[in-house]
Amino acid sequence: MLQRLFSNNKGASAYTILVIDDDQPVREAIMDNLQEEGYAVVCAMNGEEALRVLDEMPLPAAMIVDLMMPEMDGREFVARARVRFGHNTLPPILLLTAARHGEVTASVIEVDDYMPKPFDVDDLLHHLSNLIESRQNFARQ
Repeated sequence: MLQRLFSNNKGASAYTILVIDDDQPVREAIMDNLQEEGYAVVCAMNGEEALRVLDEMPLPAAMIVDLMMPEMDGREFVARARVRFGHNTLPPILLLTAARHGEVTASVIEVDDYMPKPFDVDDLLHHLSNLIESRQNFARQ
């Protein structure tokens, strides 16, 4: 499946994904599926922890961010990460939300893509690979 998704022959193993979700079973399911596909995965339980993680590593290829989390939710994380790293420097963000009107929220906070919860794993992988590939295509221009 990955050969098909990455037309530049750069497989998923070349990409690190940051997964930010307070729901441990969801976070672990995403991590397991991404690792099974060959991605390197780093996880955080909330936005505050994610900012600390980002301070200690190179920016990931993409971030999967839950909207509703305690301590620092997805909206605040995105805003603070943009201030800290720059709007154009930040990797693509896939917002996950069980909230109604998720598309509107995603548009308001200007993330690259969103998916409602619950989600299909194959759809998640497809959205993620599209985000990474579109960012690469933009960088080549």
